Amino acid sequence: WTLPLENCTAFYEGYLHGMQNGEVDMGMHCLMAHCISRPYCLGKHIDQILEECPRAIMQMEELSQTSQAKMAKSSWQMFSLLRNPQQDQEDPSLLMVEKQTIESPDDLLLSAWQDFAEFQLLLFYDDPSAAERAIKSPLSKASPGYFVLMIETFHRGVCLYVAARRTKKRKYKRHAKKIRKTIRSWKKNGNPNIVYYCFFLDAEQAALEGKHDEAETHYKKAIQFVARSGYLHHAALFNELYSDFLLRERNDKDESRYRLEEAIRYYEDWGALGKVERLQKSSLLE
Repeated sequence: WTLPLENCTAFYEGYLHGMQNGEVDMGMHCLMAHCISRPYCLGKHIDQILEECPRAIMQMEELSQTSQAKMAKSSWQMFSLLRNPQQDQEDPSLLMVEKQTIESPDDLLLSAWQDFAEFQLLLFYDDPSAAERAIKSPLSKASPGYFVLMIETFHRGVCLYVAARRTKKRKYKRHAKKIRKTIRSWKKNGNPNIVYYCFFLDAEQAALEGKHDEAETHYKKAIQFVARSGYLHHAALFNELYSDFLLRERNDKDESRYRLEEAIRYYEDWGALGKVERLQKSSLLE
């Protein structure tokens, strides 16, 4: 929470330490973070993560780390659904991660992780049900200090702001502002990983208040930051949502089309070909 994820070697070191000292549970937690969670937070190519998933799952199963293996399987399914075009993406059931059996009522983290994986799909596929899911955070209750909460909280905030802007519903506005306040407090306390989160949430807050010029400034700042940093998932998502803002609030079809094309380019660079296929059907591109 105070060190840049880009330069963090602690997860791999923790994995080696755990394996060398018989602390298998800690080692597998660190393996999950090193191979799956951290690369996702940094927007690494989906194919890179998919390549690592089977090896990690195999090692977890060999060491009888059943819960960790099931979490990794949920992640594998999530990235596969982003990677592979679906025959009928309008069917919400296709965005559901197959539920792994929870063997103990105390295994809250596995249940929360499955919820997290599903929510990421609902967010990136712009599913209408995502906003209601975003109000609560099972992951924060199951593992309050887990670093993945940074991106989980941010994505919930993004989803709620977009829903608030589109529907004008007060409950979405209220929860979105609360999350923005939380993330700004993390920034104030020295978290270097969420600086650009603030840029984007500031854009959505300004858009919500009708301060369109200010919103555009923040959108562009956020997009420039993530594009320069190589955060492919957020470069894609930010361009997509900026396109949505330009069309809905500015009625600027030309710039909205350009931003949508940029979103498609970044989603393709990230490896989210399922998402690319859906965006290419947009009426803006006809």
